[in-house]
Amino acid sequence: MMDSKIFLEEEEEQLKQKTSQVDRMIDMMLLKQRRVFFSSGVDDQSALEAIRKLWFLEAQDPGKPILLVINSLEDRWILVLLFGIKSR
Repeated sequence: MMDSKIFLEEEEEQLKQKTSQVDRMIDMMLLKQRRVFFSSGVDDQSALEAIRKLWFLEAQDPGKPILLVINSLEDRWILVLLFGIKSR
């Protein structure tokens, strides 16, 4: 009985690691396409992460458009912004 519990815990940990790797790959693909997404409620941490991504994209290619999508089911609203930041 104990062996099967340990096996399940190991399988669960491996699944979490694979999911985390896939999430990072998706984030990298979206950044390459200059897309920033919120897929849950906006809080201080998610807002900070989005701002960092926007700063990174602006530094990488100033003035090039960035797609920002906020899909917040918690707050029951969807916002899609496409904008270009003008450099001085």
